[in-house]
Amino acid sequence: MPHLQELSKKYGKKVTFVALSDESVEKIEEFLGQKSRFGDQTWGEAMPYTVATDSDGSVKEAIFRAAGQRGIPSSFIIADGKVQWIGHPMRMDEPLAKVVAGEWSIEAAKAEAEKAKVRRAKMNELRQALMKASQEGEWEPAVALLDKFLAEDPEDAEILRVKWQVLCFELEDEKGGFEALDKLTELSWDSPSALNEIAWTLVDDARVKNRRLDFALRVAERAVELSKGEDASILDTLARAHYERGELNKAIEVQKKAVKKAEGPMKEDLQRVLDKYLGEKP
Repeated sequence: MPHLQELSKKYGKKVTFVALSDESVEKIEEFLGQKSRFGDQTWGEAMPYTVATDSDGSVKEAIFRAAGQRGIPSSFIIADGKVQWIGHPMRMDEPLAKVVAGEWSIEAAKAEAEKAKVRRAKMNELRQALMKASQEGEWEPAVALLDKFLAEDPEDAEILRVKWQVLCFELEDEKGGFEALDKLTELSWDSPSALNEIAWTLVDDARVKNRRLDFALRVAERAVELSKGEDASILDTLARAHYERGELNKAIEVQKKAVKKAEGPMKEDLQRVLDKYLGEKP
């Protein structure tokens, strides 16, 4: 809602924003009259756009279900009498800007949507294979499927991540798993969040038998470098890497920085980790 609030203010009369629910008029009116999370405003005051109800489900049937949508929230950008884009509202900024500027290509959007549809089908097939492997203890079909997908796209980071974890965690095939991990790291070398996930898995996941701590430290340091030392969770990972390597003083030094950068509940969590490190000092 705050995001849509910002967009409606940004575009003014250029774009008509409509929030649509399938609940009753009475329920919507009751909600709009309640105090919101935005100071003293009611929800009606905090939502500076049209709020409507599709209580008979006709619009939901004609647009939402017709487009094959199942999850909410789901946003539709409509212009010139045609649906131009469908997706999560947090991802609509770029397509909306292009539609308003007259730079949007519906043909390109269709191609991208079809690509995403194929991707969802592929990942669903993989999830089912992994679930079956987990239940039956037979991982070879799942690994074969992973290899098939990687043959189609050797730089698919998500598939590489799954292969690394399946080979190392389930089959104890470190050679094959580390090959996938090294390729994943190479592809992720400019993504602090992806590198942080890799490093954290190595230093924290109980399933990891060979933590490759030198490698984990290098990955964590790169993530900190990319984030300019401003991300508390990434600093926390680097501190943990030092801690696992037995470098307690360095872990404390970095963890103090993490606590300083953190806010809210995270600050309390990271402080507890820092207290643990400090309590282990001789």
